[in-house]
Amino acid sequence: KLKDSNCEYSINKDLLKKQKIRSIDNNELESLKVIIKNTYSCFTEEFIEEKLRNVIKTPKKEVDLKKRLKLIKNTIQTILDRDENRFFRTTLNISSDFNFEEKLNKCNIIYESQFKDETPLIIFDNTIFKTCENGFIMTDKNFYLKNKGENAYNINIDDVDEIELRENNLYINDSIIYCDIIKNDYRDKFKETILIITYLVQNGKESSKDINDVIDQVLNI
Repeated sequence: KLKDSNCEYSINKDLLKKQKIRSIDNNELESLKVIIKNTYSCFTEEFIEEKLRNVIKTPKKEVDLKKRLKLIKNTIQTILDRDENRFFRTTLNISSDFNFEEKLNKCNIIYESQFKDETPLIIFDNTIFKTCENGFIMTDKNFYLKNKGENAYNINIDDVDEIELRENNLYINDSIIYCDIIKNDYRDKFKETILIITYLVQNGKESSKDINDVIDQVLNI
């Protein structure tokens, strides 16, 4: 039972100093409870434990990169298969699509196998005859961009600060990607979808972040 509001303020102040602690095991928790109990005798052991658990996070099982990428791929499919994305879904190929390997082989030639040590996530084909000579491929590490008549180049996915439409063309940072294959009415939604997926990839592969929290966040935008 709380006896002294000043005492509560003091324990909160002390606990705030420990917010940088990422996790604590049960033995450490018991030791810390004893120290605080001896210092602030006005609190019950249950109250102290509750305060500690609110500040110190319980250790979470690490999810390795391979599992993270699998979850990212599944989430990308969930996003793309939403009915609202049906107007441009066929322009975006992912690993679960029947023609993905065929498109990937074309991209390997066009992009000169620059992404051979990376995990391809999305291929955007901005061509009528499905040649992949105009568009981009997104991997877990880079965007590889290609406009017709130009050389392919890449942007590190972690360096992407903005994705926007300018004059009905997609811009990744300041790099243009033509999207003539998509009708003007649906290009804003296309941009928004690529933006969400980029956020998912940037944050989902970070070991310091809870992959399930990231997924929940992007699926509820």
